[in-house]
Amino acid sequence: MSDLNKTTNWVWVFSSRGLFPCGVFETREQAEQWILKNKVNGCLTRYPLGEGIYDFAIHQKYFTPKKEYQFGSKFISNFSCASLDHYHYEFDETTGELLEPS
Repeated sequence: MSDLNKTTNWVWVFSSRGLFPCGVFETREQAEQWILKNKVNGCLTRYPLGEGIYDFAIHQKYFTPKKEYQFGSKFISNFSCASLDHYHYEFDETTGELLEPS
């Protein structure tokens, strides 16, 4: 386990196509039970508690802002970090079966 995992508190956030997250969970297992029960499409991402993703990515050296616009609120409010643990879920509309990631 990395030092990051030992020192950071995490939550799992499930987002779909809407503006707001669909659920926030303490564990991936909790989240996946809910996802499978409801057959919802979307992305489950592990987020650090108590820190914005933009700041977290900078502190972890996942991202370094270089251009002026990358310091602005519009950029920060739309920032996402592919370095966070994340999983995609998609269910077949006809059968309801979970599709394998492509």
